[in-house]
Amino acid sequence: MGASPTAGLKRLPRQQRSRETVQQIFDATVLLLRERSILDLNTNLIADTAGVDISSVYRFFADKEAIVFQLADDWLAEIRQVYDRYEEDPELLRLPWREYFTRLLADWRLPHQDEKYAAFAGLWYVYPTLEALDEQQLGRHVSFFHRQFRRFNARGTPRQWRDLAVYLYLVEDTAHEASGLDISRRGPALRELFYETFFFHLEKFLD
Repeated sequence: MGASPTAGLKRLPRQQRSRETVQQIFDATVLLLRERSILDLNTNLIADTAGVDISSVYRFFADKEAIVFQLADDWLAEIRQVYDRYEEDPELLRLPWREYFTRLLADWRLPHQDEKYAAFAGLWYVYPTLEALDEQQLGRHVSFFHRQFRRFNARGTPRQWRDLAVYLYLVEDTAHEASGLDISRRGPALRELFYETFFFHLEKFLD
């Protein structure tokens, strides 16, 4: 197992130019992670690919692992914002369950999501802090689905709801990782299969 990354940003990029620099670093890191192993990655290569000076990288990040951690944390935060909106928006909360979850699945498709799935494939269990992020995300996912099952008066027990939520989380991750990797060129077909699987299992609990 690799060393734990230095978690995240050393300082927040407050000026527009600084935010653009950090975004360039993030974009370069995702691109490189899709092309090579994390072991082949270093801050000089990230800086060169991003078109920024190495001092700009070290101004915001202690090392490459800190960049990867912040990328993962920001990405998962975007997904959590989707969950939050689906628990706060009155229009969404009025939808019947099938339309509610159909729209949720569509909104899970964040910009550049497939690229990030492919970039992070295999990394979640390399660093303990990344693994902890994934565990926290799973916990939030399970809690969200538990509340929705209760809200829609689902059949079954809380334990069954939890097991289904965990299963759907793992299946979604697998489907997106596989579609993001250029191993089959069957991303749309895999996503469609995931949607069918998703609703097949929901129908066991919801009328």
